[in-house]
Amino acid sequence: MPYMLIRDVTPAECNWLPRIYTVGEIVYKYFGATYKCIGKNGSAFCEVPDQIPFFELPNDAVTPVE
Repeated sequence: MPYMLIRDVTPAECNWLPRIYTVGEIVYKYFGATYKCIGKNGSAFCEVPDQIPFFELPNDAVTPVE
């Protein structure tokens, strides 16, 4: 399922991110195993649908794309 970033998310905010994810960028909800490494305020996403690597983004930084 595609999601769009509604604000920038930087490595300064989320130190596990390798780069800045910018407003308007499309990411995809990841439904594979996350090994309990996703926090309660975030969700797992990937840049290509259903592909690893996955990464956590804050829930308040994304909105579903219809």
